[in-house]
Amino acid sequence: MNRFPIGVIIDSFRTDTYTTIRKAAELGADSIQMYSTSGENSPESLTPQKRRELLGFVKSNGLKFSALCEDIGRGFFRPENNPELIEKSKRILDLAK
Repeated sequence: MNRFPIGVIIDSFRTDTYTTIRKAAELGADSIQMYSTSGENSPESLTPQKRRELLGFVKSNGLKFSALCEDIGRGFFRPENNPELIEKSKRILDLAK
């Protein structure tokens, strides 16, 4: 029987990102999912150096990213808001890349 990979949403641990990564690895998770719309893991907060450090730390703990969550909390149904929302989405996609 195939073993399905186990991933965790890091916000579930209710602690900082690096502590969560260590705990996820200790629990035997294979991957993590991270909200990237605001806070310490948003594109605005993660400089290129911080992005490299975070990815290196994830890999050094035997994990990988399964997803970045881009739930902005607003839909694209109001055309006047779309330029801002599209730009935010592009920054999150660039972070994922």
